[in-house]
Amino acid sequence: MGSGHDVSYAMQPMLRERMSETKLNGAEKRARRELGKLFDAAWKREAKAAGWGYLKPTSFKRIDDWFVYLDPEISTERNSSKISAAVKPFAIDDLMSRILGFEGLDGTPLSLRARGPHCLVVPMFSSSIEGDLNRMIELATEFSKTMPVRVEGLTLADFADFSAAPAGHVSAEQVAALILAGEEEEAAKLCDLAIAIKQWGGPARTTADGKIVSFFHFARQWIDEHRDA
Repeated sequence: MGSGHDVSYAMQPMLRERMSETKLNGAEKRARRELGKLFDAAWKREAKAAGWGYLKPTSFKRIDDWFVYLDPEISTERNSSKISAAVKPFAIDDLMSRILGFEGLDGTPLSLRARGPHCLVVPMFSSSIEGDLNRMIELATEFSKTMPVRVEGLTLADFADFSAAPAGHVSAEQVAALILAGEEEEAAKLCDLAIAIKQWGGPARTTADGKIVSFFHFARQWIDEHRDA
C-alpha cells in the first residue's frame, strides 16, 4: 500500500502514536487539533458511504463469519496516522454473553459488538499511512477495502492462536474461541489452569450473594453442561 506497512499482531504489538505537544506553540497545537477533527469527519463520511457502522472514531462491519473493527489514529505531531483492524468471530460475543448468564446478542445492534460489555477484539492487521489529509483518508479507505480478502482465510484456530495469553496465563478470548471451534476439552484445561492459579482480569459477573465469579468458572460450568448436548 504505497508507504503503508502491514503488521501481524501475532508477531508485533501495535505501536501507538502519542502526542508531544510540549514542543509546539499555541498556533501549532490548534492546527494539529483541527487536523484531527477534519480527519475524523472525513473518515466518518467515507466509512458510512462504504457501508460501515460508525462510533467515533471507529467503524465496524460484519464480513461473513467475522466482525471487523477499524480504529484509525491520527497523529497530531505530523501528517501521519495509523489504522488497525481488530477481528473476531461474529458469534463470540453472543457465546460470551450466554456463558456469563446474560441474554445473547442475536438481533441486537452491531454496535454492541464494538462497544458492548463483552467486546473481545484482537488486533490482527495495521497500516501506517502518511501524506496530507486527503491522502491519509484515501489510504485508510484502501486499507478498509482489503478486509474481505484478509478475513477470507482466517479460521477459529487462527483467532485462538492470536488471542493466546503469555505462558502461564489464560486468555478468555482463547477459551471462547476454542469452545466455538468444538475444542471443549482444550478449553476446559485452560479454564482449570486459570482457576488453579486464581487468575483474574477479563470478564466476570457478580452473583446474587455478591460474590465475583470469573469467566473461567462460568466457562468451565458451561462446558460440563453442554458436553453431551
